[in-house]
Amino acid sequence: MFNKKIMDYIGDISQIGGIKKYMFTSGKAKGVEAFDINNGNGLIYTVVVDRGLDIYHLSFKGIPISFISKTGIVSPYFYNDRGYEWLRNFTAGFLTTCGLNQVGEPCTYNNNDFGLHGYYSNLPADEVSVLSDWLDDEYVMKISGKIRQAKVQFENLLLKRSITTKLGVNSITIEDEIINEGDKREPFMILYHMNFGYPFLNPDCEIIIPTKRITGWDEFSDKNTHRYLELTEPDANMPELTYYHDLYCDENGLTGYMMTNKKISPDIGISVKYDKGVLDNLTQWKYLRKKDYVMALEPCNNLVKGVDYENKNGTLKYIDPGESIKIKLDIKFLETAGDIEAEKMYFKNNMIF
Repeated sequence: MFNKKIMDYIGDISQIGGIKKYMFTSGKAKGVEAFDINNGNGLIYTVVVDRGLDIYHLSFKGIPISFISKTGIVSPYFYNDRGYEWLRNFTAGFLTTCGLNQVGEPCTYNNNDFGLHGYYSNLPADEVSVLSDWLDDEYVMKISGKIRQAKVQFENLLLKRSITTKLGVNSITIEDEIINEGDKREPFMILYHMNFGYPFLNPDCEIIIPTKRITGWDEFSDKNTHRYLELTEPDANMPELTYYHDLYCDENGLTGYMMTNKKISPDIGISVKYDKGVLDNLTQWKYLRKKDYVMALEPCNNLVKGVDYENKNGTLKYIDPGESIKIKLDIKFLETAGDIEAEKMYFKNNMIF
């Protein structure tokens, strides 16, 4: 971590890190606003204003971690909410947030047609603010904004998001607050679609998931739950596999997962931690196809079969008028053998509840 003493060596913080704002000017991304955040120690990522303050490119120590789909950045102007058309706007990136009252398969519920994974990731943020300054002896970089999902005579849901990184500190903290500003109880579904791609994701990648129980999304996945840690070479005929994990947690109710880019002598690692009391399911999606080589680990409060399925299954969660639900994701990036091993021991020894 850097302290204020470094300012004796430089004239402007942008020499080593900071936040840069810009706008895409061509193609389907034209007009989309974004921020690049650089922590000055090898962690660089892009927050996209017009896509719910989700995270696009992310790299650590020069190694790309996020999966970028063939669509690239697409403006929400092109969003089509029918069926599976969401996939034409699925940039992926490091984080695509799904929700807020629909996650998973297209369906019809309460006389409304819902497309794949809901509206959230195609909603622009409003009242976006930027903090990039010294607070005491730490240089803090924080992007905040509000994302509203509303429909006349139906839901009025507001998500307040902040994404924070400190100069020289290899971590990202995402804090969301979801508020029902309507006058009736609404379905509440949210999924953090965290997407890993090459070269971080590769056949030698190590995955640590403190799973208590694993089931398949469909019959084929359920018959292949033993393959959940398997990462193959890209294959044009590789089937899609999706699993649900019921995770162990630590004594404070925290759970999560960890990955490294190599099983032996890894260069980097990443861990994600969150409160299991709010996000009680982890969905794992593997699509190890040629040109689409991706695995997603998705903390969520639901299955991924749609709001109608959850309702009929008796598992649909709700948010009451005026209710506020807070979610925090702590994402840590690891570079030394000692730090990586210590994090492994945390997941192996502390996740026992």
